[in-house]
Amino acid sequence: MSNSGKRLEEAKIINIKNFTLFLTLSFIYSLIDVVFSSGNYDINLYATGVHGIGDAIAKVLKSIFQIENPLFIGFFAASFYGIVNGILLILISFPKLDRKFSITTLLNSFFILFFILTLTYLINDLNCLGLKNFFGCFPEDSSFGLSLLRVMIVAIVGGLTYGILIGKGSSSGGIDIISKYLNIYKKKDISVITCILNYLIAIISTLLIYFGTLKFQWESIILTNLVKIPLNTLFIYLAIKKTQPKNKIKNQI
Repeated sequence: MSNSGKRLEEAKIINIKNFTLFLTLSFIYSLIDVVFSSGNYDINLYATGVHGIGDAIAKVLKSIFQIENPLFIGFFAASFYGIVNGILLILISFPKLDRKFSITTLLNSFFILFFILTLTYLINDLNCLGLKNFFGCFPEDSSFGLSLLRVMIVAIVGGLTYGILIGKGSSSGGIDIISKYLNIYKKKDISVITCILNYLIAIISTLLIYFGTLKFQWESIILTNLVKIPLNTLFIYLAIKKTQPKNKIKNQI
C-alpha cells in the first residue's frame, strides 16, 4: 500500500474513532442531564448553556399553567436547545468557523437532541431499568447534602464532556459556538468565556423562575453559582488541556 493510501486509511480510522467518541460523549451528557438535572426534584439545578435557558422557561411555564406532565420540562428544553442551536450554526458556526468544527457540532447537536428526548421519555416517564432518580438513590425531596452530590456529578461529567469535545475540535453546540468564535477572533480562553456565559445564563434563569414563582430558590442558587459553574469550568479547562494539541494551547497563552 502506498504512503497516500496508508494516510487515507489512517484518516478513516481516526474519523470513525472520533465519530464513536462524539456519539458516546453525547449519550453520557444526555443521560446525566436527564437523570440528575431535569427530573422533578424539589431542589432544582439551574441548567447552564442554551439548554439551561430552555429549562428555565419550561419551569416557569410549568408553574404558571400548572402543567403536570413530567416530560414537559425535558421536551421543552431539548426543543429550545435544538432551535437556538440551529440558529447559531447557521449564523455563526458555518460562515465563521472551520468546517470540521461546524459539521461535528451539527452531528453532536442531533445526537444530544435525540438522546435527551428519548431518555426523558424512557427514564422520567417509563422509569426504564429503574434509572429514574438514579435507581431511587436521589428522591425528589432529597436533602441539601444529596443535592450537592447530584450537582457535583452533573458539573464534573458535564465539564469533562464539554472539554473533550472542544479539545477534539468539536463542541456540544450552544454557547460553545460563541466561545469558539471569541476564542478564534478575540483570542479569549474558551473555558473562561464559557464560565462567564454560564453565570449570565444562571442569572437569567434565576430571574425567569422568580418571575414565574415569585420566590427565590436559594438552595438552587447556591448550588448552581458556588458549586456547579466553578466545578464545571475547572473540568472543562482540564479536559481541554489534556486533549487539545499542545501547539494550539501555546497559541492561546
